[in-house]
Amino acid sequence: ANLNPAAGPMAGAQAEQDAGRAVHWLIERRDVEDVIGWIRISKSEVQANTGELGFWLGSASHGLGFATEAVGDAVRAGFDRL
Repeated sequence: ANLNPAAGPMAGAQAEQDAGRAVHWLIERRDVEDVIGWIRISKSEVQANTGELGFWLGSASHGLGFATEAVGDAVRAGFDRL
């Protein structure tokens, strides 16, 4: 069994990226090189010229600024890549 909580949501990431519909990243702590979450930017399937952002962050990493940093980086990259 895969115990990595990021594995499930990331399973379809490559297909979405290959199709140009989304960009996915793992969120990693630099100091311990540990995956602590994931983040995804995608084109909206409902409204043209809009996007969606989703993320998951392990509870031990809440309140430490990791999501804030990841969201800023992902939004910038999303504009560049999508």
